[in-house]
Amino acid sequence: MLLIGAILIFCILLYTIIQRESRTTFFAFLLFALYLTVAVKEVVGFPSLSEWQRLLRVEGTIVHPVIDGHLFENGWRMTDVANVLFFIPFGLLLPFIWDTYRQPLAVVTVSFFVSLTIEVGQLFTLYRVSDVGDLAMNTLGGLAGWALYQTVFQRLFPPLLRESAYESVALIGLVFTLAFLF
Repeated sequence: MLLIGAILIFCILLYTIIQRESRTTFFAFLLFALYLTVAVKEVVGFPSLSEWQRLLRVEGTIVHPVIDGHLFENGWRMTDVANVLFFIPFGLLLPFIWDTYRQPLAVVTVSFFVSLTIEVGQLFTLYRVSDVGDLAMNTLGGLAGWALYQTVFQRLFPPLLRESAYESVALIGLVFTLAFLF
């Protein structure tokens, strides 16, 4: 975890220096990267290369397909609320940093695909369940974060005028890659 954080901080610092970005941009990128790193590495149980090596030695397989395909079978669960709350910072920081995500469909789309990546990754992690409900609730949390940005956060803090969605995709990809490798 410490190594991933150090690499991310170095990459973001280097990028902001090269681009001559402000300290606000640096801290916004850093906050987003740290949130996503902790989420992927410590909270959701995304697989890592070292875990795969251990599982192959011990069990002979890395695939552990436990899938819960029941959406709201018994009403709302506490995990549903936790998943919504968990993705609110994601939906809030995206439109704050990148202009591309000021529209709700863009935030819903990227929230869905990040959540899908997490749920598919959990197929390759011992003691985790890939859950359709998690996918829906994470996406809803991203949308709730966007709504919070639009109604409150945007009025309190001026948005950063970053136009490139490629930066967000690169940063998200970097976090998932580093989480897997380390």
